[in-house]
Amino acid sequence: MVRTLLVRDDALGWQELAVQLAADLATAAQLAVTWCPDLVVLGAGLMREPLDPALGELVQRAPSVLLARALPVQLVATLLNSGLPLRGVLTWDDLDRALLPAVVALLTQSPLLLVGPTAAAQLAALWRE
Repeated sequence: MVRTLLVRDDALGWQELAVQLAADLATAAQLAVTWCPDLVVLGAGLMREPLDPALGELVQRAPSVLLARALPVQLVATLLNSGLPLRGVLTWDDLDRALLPAVVALLTQSPLLLVGPTAAAQLAALWRE
């Protein structure tokens, strides 16, 4: 079973995947060291503030994916400026429960960036603008 660490935020839709649910970034950073998750799911709300050192450390330790309700231009700009080595970007609309095992396997075993269909469409629309 894949060890998934879910950092409490607007990413709570993936609760059934999480073996560990961290209430805050400090706890998540500690779990990244002691529990060594295979995948970290971050909510986009964590990007509202300036980059927290614990967030940077967490993403350096384990493959991480950002889960957002939508990808507005401000969030994309923040992601690009953050320098976080994320493995994927998904929206809530991309959460097809039947495909989750395959998505998790790809995120944890592949160096490729994974972008869900809805996230990709939103990013393409921003690109065209």
